[in-house]
Amino acid sequence: MRILKHTFGKREIIYLCIILILLAVIRMKKTQITIERNKKIISMINEFRDKGIPVEIDIASVQDVFLYEKTTILKSVDNNFYGYLTRVQKKEIKPGAKVYTKINGKKIYGVIFEIADNLDMSEGMFKSKVKFQEPINDEKIVIYMQVKEYKNVFAYDNSILQREEHRTYLWKIKDNKAYKIEVYVCARDVTKSIIDKGIVSGDEVVIKGASMLSEGDFVRIVKTSENKG
Repeated sequence: MRILKHTFGKREIIYLCIILILLAVIRMKKTQITIERNKKIISMINEFRDKGIPVEIDIASVQDVFLYEKTTILKSVDNNFYGYLTRVQKKEIKPGAKVYTKINGKKIYGVIFEIADNLDMSEGMFKSKVKFQEPINDEKIVIYMQVKEYKNVFAYDNSILQREEHRTYLWKIKDNKAYKIEVYVCARDVTKSIIDKGIVSGDEVVIKGASMLSEGDFVRIVKTSENKG
């Protein structure tokens, strides 16, 4: 059995050395990046310990809030739009109800100006007509309709609510410390929830920074905003 032997030439040795050097440099660079990242993490932890975890809060206050429902409507021959309402929606929505749609990130507002009294037999729902403040070229759009108004309630964006199994929580600040509190939601739409129990006017509710919090954490309030629901 013949054993093939390969003799490396000078050029191959040079290439091999270059590869080994590059691998060593890459490893050193990765180590350096890890060290720098750990330094930043340690620095951040020390800052949080000394100054508090930065959070943005809202001072809870009651307000009048509309909830919205999403539906799809189609353009009609008169350049307005039409859609259909369920029997339940028809009880809540009346002519004059405001709507909006989003076109290229821009909100365009409109109104439901007509709702049929009789059921459309082909659709099994009630036909409604919508007109907008600005012309819309699309033939089919998604709109958000004002469905029901809630007066003197607390309302918060769904994104700040934490859900665990069948319970809902918010973070509240008291004496510069964070506490997780259970709240009760009586209604919600695609963007916000109406809270009827768990907070009172004047509570400091965390609206940004909650993901970094643990029970009793020392916090630093960096901004106080006025919630508009």
